[in-house]
Amino acid sequence: EHTLADLISWRHLLNNFFVAVLISTSLSQSSLGVSLLYNAFYRYETYEIVLNPMFRSTSPSEFWGRRWNTLVHRGLKNGVYKPARSRTSSKMLAVLATFAVSGV
Repeated sequence: EHTLADLISWRHLLNNFFVAVLISTSLSQSSLGVSLLYNAFYRYETYEIVLNPMFRSTSPSEFWGRRWNTLVHRGLKNGVYKPARSRTSSKMLAVLATFAVSGV
């Protein structure tokens, strides 16, 4: 229904940017709020799950690789990649195992 000109128009791109900023800010603030409540009730130190990816990233690779969803990254790295790497001694098999589990 939309032409290519509609999709790359400044209004459409600006709208998408504002939606991305809203989602990023909402995720950052809500994860901070949950962490504060958890700290207050259980006295357990937490870390930020979403590290304000939109404004702290300097490149797309940093956005996806270091800022976006660090909880899933840490879980896959410690729960799948490292055990697979130590059992098989193959980096490629560990990467494939991690990729397969991430799709589940």
